[in-house]
Amino acid sequence: MSCDLARRWFHEVWTLKRTEAIDELTDPGARMYGLGGPEPLSVGEFKKLHRHLCDEIPDIQVEVTHAIEQNDWVAIHAVVTGTHAATGRPIRFEGGGFGRVENGVFAEMHNTWDFLGYLAQIGRVPTETVAAAFGQTGG
Repeated sequence: MSCDLARRWFHEVWTLKRTEAIDELTDPGARMYGLGGPEPLSVGEFKKLHRHLCDEIPDIQVEVTHAIEQNDWVAIHAVVTGTHAATGRPIRFEGGGFGRVENGVFAEMHNTWDFLGYLAQIGRVPTETVAAAFGQTGG
């Protein structure tokens, strides 16, 4: 059941861009971790991030490639594709996370998305940033 909830979340919230699905599938007190800062996002803060990313990638598609559940937790891996509106560049990045389900909705989510890779694809950080950070420079 939790895997179905996770697939529904990514399809309705991201691919269909149904903001109301956030409220339908998430507890009002839920916290979302790993989305750009040290502190978790509230549902309201997540909605702002959702709107921003949907504006940046208007044709966003999220395909859940793997989903595994254990007790009240579900883990997923997904691929995000689309076109960056401002640059016209195609984007593709991967990520995933864990969500705890309570009373049929998400009570908390822990995310690990390749936002650095996304930012490099749209020109906001140099593409060699990751290689340089890990000492993999040319020469």
